[in-house]
Amino acid sequence: MKVKVEKGGPCRKILVVEVPAEEVDAEYAKVRDDFARVARIPGFRQGRAPVKLVESRFAREIREEIRDRLVGRSYPEALKQAQLKPLMILDLKAEAEPKKPMVYSLTLDVSPEFKLPKYKHISITQKSLEVKDEDVQKAFASYLERFATTVPVSGRPAARGDLLQVDYERKNGGEKARDGKNSDPLSGGRNFWMLLGDNEDLLPGFSDALIGMAAGERKEFSLKLPADFRVKNLAGAEVAYNVCVKAVRERKVPELNEEFFKATGVQSEADLREKIKAAMQEEGKRLEKRRQQDEIVAYLLERTSVDLPESVVRDETQHMYLSMVREHIMRGGAREQIASQREEFLSVAAKTAADRVKLGYILHEIGEAEKIAVGEDEVEKEIQKLSLRYRTPVDELKKEFEEKKEINSIRHELKMAKILDFLHENAEVGSGEKGIISRLFKGGESKPGA
Repeated sequence: MKVKVEKGGPCRKILVVEVPAEEVDAEYAKVRDDFARVARIPGFRQGRAPVKLVESRFAREIREEIRDRLVGRSYPEALKQAQLKPLMILDLKAEAEPKKPMVYSLTLDVSPEFKLPKYKHISITQKSLEVKDEDVQKAFASYLERFATTVPVSGRPAARGDLLQVDYERKNGGEKARDGKNSDPLSGGRNFWMLLGDNEDLLPGFSDALIGMAAGERKEFSLKLPADFRVKNLAGAEVAYNVCVKAVRERKVPELNEEFFKATGVQSEADLREKIKAAMQEEGKRLEKRRQQDEIVAYLLERTSVDLPESVVRDETQHMYLSMVREHIMRGGAREQIASQREEFLSVAAKTAADRVKLGYILHEIGEAEKIAVGEDEVEKEIQKLSLRYRTPVDELKKEFEEKKEINSIRHELKMAKILDFLHENAEVGSGEKGIISRLFKGGESKPGA
């Protein structure tokens, strides 16, 4: 068997294989006899038709079967001789004829060959990790809000931040449905709870118009809606509303007493503030490490020239596009908007996919050079973490990962994270700052069906 490799473009090889004529003839005889034993031809019992007639009647099928058998048998050895590890087979051209060598060619996408830049002692910046008193105070207030309750307001009018229960009706504006009611979702409602000052809650200016009202009061007011308002038949319109306030409640944070401290596992207010500050410092360290890894990734992408396999980038682009669509839908985005922004989504996905694929090859090469590997114990530990996050038993989650063939994906993400940690540990504080890792790499975020 003769094997040669031709260049077919960036990350693309054409593997040309010649199978000797004697192998073709031997395979031809086997295939012809196999067809003769099962052939059903009118006028002859099964397996009794003349061989020449079988050859004539099934000539095309016999040639195709010979081709498939010879390619399937010779292809692994041809790859071994050519020292190729293809990522994808793009095209096969082969014809088999008796008494002739069979020459076939395979167009393959292969991993790129490239030179790594200097990757140890990469210069990174260091930002201050100081946690200011005002930041602690904001976090402290936010923490108390998590335990807040609502109580009826008495002795004062409604103020920004209060919760109001209202009945409301739009008196004009918008198209009418056949039953005489407004067809848009802002026509009215009963026992509707809203937060005063939250203009995104209903429509711009609506909640502000209710500040100063009390339970039992009614009010009529008009609003001029913006020209780009989300409901098209109301865009730019002046609408009038009739509103009745039915209840006003305010949020009350808990008292800082012994009961609260015991329930939250702290000794005192000072202890709580100290724990909040410590948590903020840890989070700051985590974010600063991620930011510094952003710089490392930017350095590697800028200083590495890689021809990327088209098939890999195409598949990654499709994967990222579908992820963007799913995220958009989960956030409440309309499918019509997705359709109108398809080209924009694809453009963003293509750019991010190319960088992600490029980064993957770079980190893989660094991992090979530094002999960085992921053990089975690390994979097991990661699955245990994921089981807590998804609130799924470990055995059940592992089985699901195995069925969906996602274990290797988890192992790959863990390895990429370890390589980035290695680069970060070997980096030096210097200058330069860029940030892109958050959209390229998320270690250990695999989830069934994602």
